[in-house]
Amino acid sequence: TRRSSDLQNGEISQSMSDYDEFLLGTNPTIRDTDLDGIEDGWEMYLGTGKVPWMDPIILDPVNNDTDGDGLLDGMEVYVANVTTLLNPYIAFVLVTPFNTSAANNDTDNDNLSDKFEIMNNFNPANNDSDNDTLSDYEEFVIWNTSPINNDTDGDGLSDRSEERRVGKECRSRWSPYH
Repeated sequence: TRRSSDLQNGEISQSMSDYDEFLLGTNPTIRDTDLDGIEDGWEMYLGTGKVPWMDPIILDPVNNDTDGDGLLDGMEVYVANVTTLLNPYIAFVLVTPFNTSAANNDTDNDNLSDKFEIMNNFNPANNDSDNDTLSDYEEFVIWNTSPINNDTDGDGLSDRSEERRVGKECRSRWSPYH
């Protein structure tokens, strides 16, 4: 069993019994069995539904990429200690640096993985990163326009306007992948 006294630098812990660790298949001698950056106890606690201000996040403490999108769970969400001298009670917040879900490989449901969107500077939490009413998938896969620029060719007409007006004729040379 891990104890709070084992922690350093203001970390906060969510402990688990050795029995619970045995049942889950985690290693009771390592705080983070899958080395994803989230302690096993936190991975289990976040999925219990006991955190009153959030929906459960079901994470796998023996798989470092629960949703299989190529981003470690700890890259998508982590627990931060917000305890200060002015707020001396142990408190935590969940931080999602990319605004993605560690339990869903396509947070915005646009058929592009979170990792792909992050690597291409798309917004993985918004299925239309440039707000032109064409989804990132439509722009990248179908129309070959930029999901991060609502006027890919710079002619003053939005990509949606051109798509409506000329259909597939609006394909540009934006993407090096096509």
